[in-house]
Amino acid sequence: MQDHNGPAVGPAAADGQESYAAAARQAKSSQRTNTGSQQQGNWPAQDNDFMSYDDEDRGLAAALAASLKERQLQLLQQQQQDKQASQPTQELAAQQQLSQQQLPPVPDEPADGAEGSVTVAFRLPTGARLSRRFSKADTLGALQAFVAHELQQSGQMRPGQQVQLFSQFPRQLLDQDESELAAAGIEDRSMLSVQIS
Repeated sequence: MQDHNGPAVGPAAADGQESYAAAARQAKSSQRTNTGSQQQGNWPAQDNDFMSYDDEDRGLAAALAASLKERQLQLLQQQQQDKQASQPTQELAAQQQLSQQQLPPVPDEPADGAEGSVTVAFRLPTGARLSRRFSKADTLGALQAFVAHELQQSGQMRPGQQVQLFSQFPRQLLDQDESELAAAGIEDRSMLSVQIS
């Protein structure tokens, strides 16, 4: 007697069910294998991995750009400091050159014992003394030029300052630059006081 409450199950149907069950097991096994490969790093990188690499590259590029900008700023500041430091020196050299151009030339010193020569001593503001031989035909301006050159070379006189000469007894300003020494009363072994103005 046949049971009519359910469909008939024959050998072919049973084989189909077994084939379906085997296919399902194989799919699950394959899925587990793929998942394991992804965890071990054997699976190709996903889009998220590429995006993280791009983010790292952009961050590195930004850091390098910031470092380069900071270095350029430091170099610019150093150049400005060097320029400011060199300006006083250049200005001082220019002032000294201008001052020297304004001074009359210092005449050659006569030989020791030369006829018509006189030895003149100068008392400086510091108390030190200078002495040199001059010709009686030299002018007071030549004496001023000599003292100014000496004081500038020793750093005791700044550019733009002037030398004034005074006789000692009586104390009198010798301001006639064109006067010859003999006419100004400068004799051998005369002592003149120096003042810087």
